[in-house]
Amino acid sequence: IKDGGMKYLLQLFKEKKAGIDDPTYRMMAIILAFFTFIYINIPRIDFFICIMVFLTFFISAFYFEDMKLLKKLSFITLIAHVVFFILIISNVFKNLRADDLTYYIPDIIYLTYLILFIIYVFFQIKAKKENIRKFITILLVALIVPLILCPIFRFSFLIPLPKEGMIIDIMHEIKYIISGALKG
Repeated sequence: IKDGGMKYLLQLFKEKKAGIDDPTYRMMAIILAFFTFIYINIPRIDFFICIMVFLTFFISAFYFEDMKLLKKLSFITLIAHVVFFILIISNVFKNLRADDLTYYIPDIIYLTYLILFIIYVFFQIKAKKENIRKFITILLVALIVPLILCPIFRFSFLIPLPKEGMIIDIMHEIKYIISGALKG
């Protein structure tokens, strides 16, 4: 913004003949990923699921080095988050209570979205064996990172996560089972 990047971006949108070049599109995808992660997901979705959704999109969008795939994934991510945002502003999740199973509805919606996203990406990249290997790496990273970070911050450092939902509650139950088994 300071060096005129915003002015250039607005100029691209105003000029009908000018298309968005690849670096600009990549920057827009990065902004989309971080914006949805910070402003839509973190306050409303289980933190574990947030990290998985973010990492799966972010790494998939750039690791395959395919602009067509980046555009498809960005479009799907944008649509999914717009739908979720509409649900938010229409107060669908307004009366969810932590002592009720309905509290997990946003988590279930996002977990379903994540599974559908993974299936979509798989069918987009399955033609190349190299891409399958990359995709397995993406999924492992997207799973292992929150699997390590969430328990460390929540149970070792005793730092409450931004939104503790379905997965974090399952981790709490596992912790109590393990600590009960070790005591008894």
